Amino acid sequence: MRKVFILLFLLSFNMFFLFANEVIQIPSSKEDKWYSTGVVYELFVKSFKDTNEDKYGDFKGVLEKLDYIKSLGVTAIWFMPIWNTPKDAPEYEPSDFMDVNPLYGTMDDFKDIIKACKEKNIKIILDFTINHTSDKHPFFIDAARIPSSKEDKWYSTGVVYELFVKSFKDTNEDKYGDFKGVLEKLDYIKSLGVTAIWFMPIWNTPKDAPEYEPSDFMDVNPLYGTMDDFKDIIKACKEKNIKIILDFTINHTSDKHPFFIDAASSPSSKYRNWYVWRDQMPPKDEKWKGDWYQSSKEDINGYYYSAFRTKTKPDLNFRNKEVVEYMKKVIKFWLDLGVDGFRFDAIGNLVENAPNLCDHQPENFEVLKQLRKFVDDNYTGKDIFLVGEAASDFSLYFGNGKDIFHSVFNFKFNSSILRYVKFSSPYTNNGLNLIEDEVLKQVKDSKEGTWWGTLLSNHDLFVGDRPFQQLGGDIEKCKLAAALYLTMPGIPFVYYGEEVGMDTFTKPRNDKWLRCLMQWDDSNERSGFTTGKYSWNMANANYKDYNVKKFDTDPNSILNYYRNLIKTRVANKSLSLGSFQALKINSTDMVFVAYLREYKGEKTLVIHNFSKNEGKFDIDLTGTILSGTKATIKTLFGNGTFNIAGDKLTVEKLMPYQSVILKFE
Repeated sequence: MRKVFILLFLLSFNMFFLFANEVIQIPSSKEDKWYSTGVVYELFVKSFKDTNEDKYGDFKGVLEKLDYIKSLGVTAIWFMPIWNTPKDAPEYEPSDFMDVNPLYGTMDDFKDIIKACKEKNIKIILDFTINHTSDKHPFFIDAARIPSSKEDKWYSTGVVYELFVKSFKDTNEDKYGDFKGVLEKLDYIKSLGVTAIWFMPIWNTPKDAPEYEPSDFMDVNPLYGTMDDFKDIIKACKEKNIKIILDFTINHTSDKHPFFIDAASSPSSKYRNWYVWRDQMPPKDEKWKGDWYQSSKEDINGYYYSAFRTKTKPDLNFRNKEVVEYMKKVIKFWLDLGVDGFRFDAIGNLVENAPNLCDHQPENFEVLKQLRKFVDDNYTGKDIFLVGEAASDFSLYFGNGKDIFHSVFNFKFNSSILRYVKFSSPYTNNGLNLIEDEVLKQVKDSKEGTWWGTLLSNHDLFVGDRPFQQLGGDIEKCKLAAALYLTMPGIPFVYYGEEVGMDTFTKPRNDKWLRCLMQWDDSNERSGFTTGKYSWNMANANYKDYNVKKFDTDPNSILNYYRNLIKTRVANKSLSLGSFQALKINSTDMVFVAYLREYKGEKTLVIHNFSKNEGKFDIDLTGTILSGTKATIKTLFGNGTFNIAGDKLTVEKLMPYQSVILKFE
């Protein structure tokens, strides 16, 4: 039995070996080609042979050594990239796929290699960098040059001044700013060069209630004055060519609004369905964006909803067509009075569908589209401006570019700009230009006919403290931050007091300390806001050193810096509507940024120094509209010494944190 087993095992093994030998026998190829029978020699021209002592290998060096290559017996040469590449750039960054690298020689030199290889029966294989180009390739230069805007409107070329009447100027010593105070200071506002004023809410609000709790959408706050006083402002602004934008608190009313008082009085009220109600308090595990509140202690009339988690701000019900129609009447009332636009507050939560469906619901957009259509249909040719505030997903509210808002605030932009300035870091460690990257993000997320609203801060704590606070009280950094957002694409919004370096109280943390008294002078502890004994809010601690009176005649003050910067932007449309192209800086210090703006032949070059040190560097103009220019350089803003030769602009001297705007004529 043992012998039989051994015999069977040997037979099996032999059969397996014969079968395996058959399987692993590779068949002959049917393709007899030069490449299938040859051997390839990989050759890097740059390192092979230099014949003209310029430190780079060249085509003539390859030609000189071709007999050596032939002697190896190889049948083909694989040339690593030979096409045009920027000098000192890696070979795998082509700037022209249909020309050779001038470091290696001319196209005729390469043709000589082709001819000689054919004679020696040596094939040529070229390296093909197909995935990308160099950033100096004309295609990329054109693509990276963000195009000009086609919409030349008063708002797209302007600068807006956000103003809080309550904190601006008190003329009757009642501790509240008023319309007459705005009128008194209108020449000051005009001196800034701004083209529009955004008034934070001016309509009727219960005394001592926050301004964003309207009790009457078609009347003004009596603390500020009368409707006639506001009409005087409208008239004066028209004479000075200053547009007026009103804050529009559309999401809710005050709980003191007559509509809500009536709605809360009975489930059968005609205004009941103007608000959002439930018969029972939702279960605790139902997590809504806002909160629900009892309408009375007796708990007989149900519960109403407030997205802002305060019982004094009941949400309007925008599923009710009557509410939408009423808002159209509100818009008409103010536009007919002579205002030029609206800033819509809290647009992301007009309609909530469920606890986990509260933000940016489809019905939200439909409501806003109806309001935009109403404006477009009834105010054709008036250039009415609508700007929206959303806490997230801002770009959704551009719609298709024509059906919702002209502008939406970008609250990521300001935090980024202030961070780059604070830490003197306009580039990543890998060399990414963060300023260019911010612009590219904006372009990617916007539509033709829309603009981002840009700013450094505003009245809301979620946006951040004022620049002076965030930048550690460094006024030169504050200037640099201003120069960035006032020379970049978008519609800039300057918050009142920013132009004199107003600070921010940081304890306790709330919106009130972002809305402190305007700093007019150091005549009293209320910073010249009033001559009375009291004021509704405090002046910031820095008012004695940072105020209008002190800075007004000082040419080097931040106030006059803002004035000159704003006027430069408004006077040169390339800074608002122009194309944007970041330029390469030839410097080992990654603290300098330059970008080119162009609009209908008007060319401006903006240069920034993010460093505490004086700068000297070159700007590469290769492939730009300034390449080879013989234009005259005019300094529009800032100071510095500049020379231009060929495709290089040399900045001989740029002071710490300084910005310069040059014009090429």
